[in-house]
Formats: sequence, C-alpha cells, structure tokens
Amino acid sequence: MNLPYRWAIFFEADADSAARWKVATLYVRRMLHAVQWSTGAARRTLQKRRARHGERLESRWCLSTCGVTSLGDVNSGITSVDAATGPGFILFSEESVHTRFPGVHSSNSDHLISVRHDSSGWIAAENETWVPFVPELTDRLIASVDFSGDTISSLQGVTGQFQGVAQGYAQGDLTFAANLYSGKVNKGEFTVGGTYFTVACREIDVVGNGQSIVSGDDTPSVSDDTDWGTLSVGSGAVSRQFTIMNFGDEDLLLTGTPLVSLVGTSSFAVTQQPTSSVIGGQQSLVFEVTLDPTATGTQNATIEIASNDLDESLYTFAINAEVQATNTGG
Repeated sequence: MNLPYRWAIFFEADADSAARWKVATLYVRRMLHAVQWSTGAARRTLQKRRARHGERLESRWCLSTCGVTSLGDVNSGITSVDAATGPGFILFSEESVHTRFPGVHSSNSDHLISVRHDSSGWIAAENETWVPFVPELTDRLIASVDFSGDTISSLQGVTGQFQGVAQGYAQGDLTFAANLYSGKVNKGEFTVGGTYFTVACREIDVVGNGQSIVSGDDTPSVSDDTDWGTLSVGSGAVSRQFTIMNFGDEDLLLTGTPLVSLVGTSSFAVTQQPTSSVIGGQQSLVFEVTLDPTATGTQNATIEIASNDLDESLYTFAINAEVQATNTGG
C-alpha cells in the first residue's frame, strides 16, 4: 500500500554518564495527507527521565491519528436485505465477516457488512436475513446508509460512538457507491472501494503535580506526588489529586469498575472518582487519592485505570508512603 506517513521519532543521546535526552521529529510526507505515528509510552518515559535530569521537555504531542487500518479485500461489494428501509450503516469488522456472519454471500467484502440498530439492538444483513449480533470493541461504522433512498454517505471526520459502536474515521482513500455490486447496477447493494482508513486518537496520560506519570511506573517519586514522603502515625489524612488527560481527538472511555481502582494497603483510598467515564478529546478529569496514616511502616499501593486507549488499556502506577511512630520524647 502506498500510504502517507508522518513519523515522530524519539532518541537518546548518551554522550556522557548523565543521560541527555533529546527529541527529534522526522516528517515524511507522501500524497496530500499526513498520518502521525507516535508511541505514547515511549514519549512519556522520555519526559519523565528527562525531567529527572532537570531538563524541560517541550509538549509537541498533539496526535491527529492513531494508525492505519487496511480495508482488506473489497470483493464484489456489500450485500443487504433488499426490503430494508430506514437508516443503517456500513460496519468495518476486524474479524472476517465470513467467519463472524456465516450467512454472508461468499462474494461480499471481507471486512464490511450492512448493519442497523432497532429496538432489539444491533442486527446485520446476512444476505437476505437480518441477524442479531454483539458489537466488538474493534468494530467501526465507516458510512451511513439510507435503505429507503438507496444512498450511502461517508463518516469521515465523525468521532464518538453510536449505540456503543465507534463511528467515523480521520483520513483514508475510501470511495462509496450505492446500488452497485460487482461493478454492475444492483439495487439495494453497496460498494466501498479503497485500501485504508485512519482513526482519530484517544491517548491517555496521568499527571501528578504537573509531572507525567509513566504507565507501569513502580518507583514512586515526590516530584509527581506518587510518594507521600514520611508521616507520623495519626497525624491526619493527606490527599493528592491526579489528572487523567486525553491528548487525542476521540473520546477516551474509562471502562473500569470503579473507574479508578487501588490495589494494596488499606491506608490508601481513592476518595474522589472522575466525574464521568468519558473524557473528550483534549480534555481531562481529576481523581483524588488519600492516605490515612493509622498504621506504621511502609505503605504501598498500585493505582489502576482501565480504558479504551489503544496501547495502554490498563494504566498503572505505584504509590507509597512511610509512616513512623509518633516520637513522644522522654
């Protein structure tokens, strides 16, 4: 596939024993569009390590896309139920529709199928029969259709969800035609051409005390508020606020129950959950963790945040504190 590319490249310049981190961005453009490639975890690891050496990392991380999805073999087109009326969609299925929906015509596109949503839920067109199905997290609606008017419209530029299914795409070379199958006029069928599409980002990051906390970080630090330091037993509860950021353009969905969970000592507790399970593009929500120093010793816990982020679906980091017995003198 002759796809457009835009790479963001991070590298380490270790000229001396003290690691000196630099960022380089290389842009390679083909055709008229740019697809941005970046690794969120690597970017934030770089930020944290560089911050530890007293350097400032410029924030140039606005992502426009999260990768390329191949359309697969389009074959003859997309069959539908000829008697269908009302609104519907063309759904992209990561799994082959011939495996997932065995009744689909053998010449149907490999990863595309006509679907609609009614009072019973989602149903898909297996040739001339509507069958119920349960959406997968990787499903995506790439076009809307009007079965009554025999029209099809691209969902390029649309974001968010419809009835629990992701919709829209950012860029691509897709073409859409109604009443066309196997290159011939065929009322009620559809053809989607092209080779690829890209989807809008959702990109999670968690910030404490203005510092990015790397997912998987098991070394709490005072600088990012993950280390409560040393406290005296019974000295009173101490709370810290953390911010969940979405640096992408697509909604970031927090999927855990509760939204933010804590594993470890009971001295720590999540005392304020995010106010919503949905964080819009370029938006953020706050949660609060409180330490109640009622027991002496090292207090360890791990924060867990589950989401629909593509490469960090379970975001974790460690927190701790040292609680000492009260010095009564004497």
